[in-house]
Amino acid sequence: MHGDRLTVGSVLGTGAGLYARHLPRVLLLTVLCYLPLAAWLVVTQAGGGATDADAIERAEAAWQWARLWSLLLDVPLAAMLIYLVVRALHGEHATAYECLATGVRRAVPALVIMVLIGLVALMLAIVILGPVAEGGPALAAVILPTYAAILLVLYARWYVVIPASVVERPGILRAFARSATLTAGRRWSLAAVVVISYAVEVGVIVVCWLVLLPDFDSAEPAHRAATRAALPTFMVTQVVASILFASVRAVLSATAYVQLRRDKDGVDPAQLAEVFG
Repeated sequence: MHGDRLTVGSVLGTGAGLYARHLPRVLLLTVLCYLPLAAWLVVTQAGGGATDADAIERAEAAWQWARLWSLLLDVPLAAMLIYLVVRALHGEHATAYECLATGVRRAVPALVIMVLIGLVALMLAIVILGPVAEGGPALAAVILPTYAAILLVLYARWYVVIPASVVERPGILRAFARSATLTAGRRWSLAAVVVISYAVEVGVIVVCWLVLLPDFDSAEPAHRAATRAALPTFMVTQVVASILFASVRAVLSATAYVQLRRDKDGVDPAQLAEVFG
């Protein structure tokens, strides 16, 4: 690992190295997690609707639901990849089957944690974003960044809550407290990791949108027909991007957890690997 203290560079550098070295297993596990979602998208988009407008509307709705379900699918994936990362940093080989079995066994508490985080984000949205509809653009320019900043603070605080739940199994509420303890003093670095990872993902999505659906908002029949024709390709690229970035986020979170345990508790990967023995 890089140095004795978690930094933006240590998380990104170590995480990227692990991701590259174990790419086949990471992608295999990610595809296995996302396969039900991909199948659902194929089934729901078959035919696409009687008109171009119907097909586009159905695709928009399907993608919104897909983004929601992908948040839940990230959880078992994270449980699988924390096992892979811990074993890899200990210099051991973890098979895809071992990762899958460990992830399935330890995913339920992590799923509850993700649901709780989603409820917190929803309640904050209701309380903070509620006045935006009546306040106009000026109020929105203040409230929206405030909401984003609060979410970022919470994300940094709870950045390793799922790895802590999977490895230490402290219970759901204690996992939140454990993450808060581990991330204390390192949250600016973790917030930067979050911003960088999501900025890259959003950049990829925007580029795909601009290239594949340049006339999405146009009402011209020819443009609507072109948009409908490009939708399958766009949906595929978005699913692939989601798969890739979900696995990247899981590896980065697992890497940060291992580094924080070393920094705060003096626990090395060999000791963490014993938990899965």
